[in-house]
Amino acid sequence: MTAAKGSSGLLTLRPISRSSVAADALWFPLDHPYVERCWTSVVGPTGVALLRRAAVLFSASSHPTIDLVDVARDLGITGSDAGRRMQRTLVRLERLGFIRRPAADEVDVYVDVPPMPACNLRRSTAALRATHSSLLRARRAEAEGPVIDRSIR
Repeated sequence: MTAAKGSSGLLTLRPISRSSVAADALWFPLDHPYVERCWTSVVGPTGVALLRRAAVLFSASSHPTIDLVDVARDLGITGSDAGRRMQRTLVRLERLGFIRRPAADEVDVYVDVPPMPACNLRRSTAALRATHSSLLRARRAEAEGPVIDRSIR
């Protein structure tokens, strides 16, 4: 993808899911605290803010259209290079596998995020690794559902 992709600024976002790919994998929705607390060090704050914004937009419309420069302003990115900076964010999100760019004016956004891979965790701080472990444990317990004791009848 080049910086010219989506240069008009108008993008249609489409939600796509990948959690069904591996039934035993634990995934986090875009609005889960894991996305912000763990992935920010890799994706960057603007990337996380854009993913979180997509989650909000998807709750209102299945295929929202956004103006990239307006979103940049909403996120506090100003100046004549705001659109270019947002394009760099999209490039980073695509390279890291959070989005796909099938066309210049379309962005497929994965609505579920995987846990950070070991290579990223090794480079992170002890506090981030602890947060990762805690949130992953909680997500695993959430996925398993409540434990029902059927032994007492």
